[in-house]
Amino acid sequence: MNGLKRFTSRLTASFDWLVQQVENHEALVSSTIQEVSHHAAKASIQVKRVERDGAQLKERLLRLRENIQLWEERAKEKKDTDSQMALQCLRRRKKLLAEASQVEVQLVEHKKVEQQLKEEVSLLREKLEELKR
Repeated sequence: MNGLKRFTSRLTASFDWLVQQVENHEALVSSTIQEVSHHAAKASIQVKRVERDGAQLKERLLRLRENIQLWEERAKEKKDTDSQMALQCLRRRKKLLAEASQVEVQLVEHKKVEQQLKEEVSLLREKLEELKR
């Protein structure tokens, strides 16, 4: 009878240890899921900011192009009456062209970063769904 009690108590202790390990594992998985979910939410917010910045760059480029056209028209208007003013208008146009060129480069780079960030967020969400299964 004493041997049976020892066997039962060992079996119970082993079972309790196994249950504790499973509970620890579940807690670890739950914590990891919460952490990944938190990071996914932060990344989504970052994507929105990046999209907003991209829209601002596009708007800036549009305004620059409008101003380039405006200075070109002013130069044409002034070329016969005030050549110095026409030259000044062309200088401003040239300056805006250079700035527009820089903004175009920034916009291309921004689109690359935005796309990469969106892909990473998508991958993060997929991993989160895997963890939840």
